[in-house]
Amino acid sequence: MKILKVVSLFSFVVLFFMYCTKTDQVVVSTATKNTSDLLALKTATAPTIDGVVDLMWANAEKLDFIPGVPDPGNGLFAGYIGDTYPVSLRAMYDNENIYFLAEYADKDQSQKGNLVLVANIIDNDVYGNIEAETTVPWGKPLVFTTNYNHRSLFARRGHSPIWLELLAYGIIVLVWAVIIYLGFQIRNIIKLGLD
Repeated sequence: MKILKVVSLFSFVVLFFMYCTKTDQVVVSTATKNTSDLLALKTATAPTIDGVVDLMWANAEKLDFIPGVPDPGNGLFAGYIGDTYPVSLRAMYDNENIYFLAEYADKDQSQKGNLVLVANIIDNDVYGNIEAETTVPWGKPLVFTTNYNHRSLFARRGHSPIWLELLAYGIIVLVWAVIIYLGFQIRNIIKLGLD
């Protein structure tokens, strides 16, 4: 009798869930649009950076926000404090680069001045906090140059400054020379003790 109750309960649960998965059901999505994170779309080809929005940007998710001009207290932004500028950002990346599209309504159609591009990585498990900033003339495409394959202090192995490599290898050689010298001295002390 007990087995009959268990089998009937199991059958009822299975039928209930089968009934809930009919194809004519209307599923209402409760997912909300992300309003604080910019999601980058992977692309196989790089967009053309010429001031004209390519069609491929239509697939990238937009992040809309309205930043305001802050008051740092030193009169830096006098005349602009409190002004707001609606902005739309999109991002795409390929195997080598990441691309950003920033769109905003320019009331004055300004063509003078500079544009400051800032990229921040905060609390990354591998790199920690990183900030990169560059200033480009308004309306001119940015040609990115990197020092990755050139000799610099924080370059990868084989591309660090020669003086730094010589210093590091010199320290290693000196440490091993001292260890070998101490080994010979210990051997001589042991010989003297045996005599």
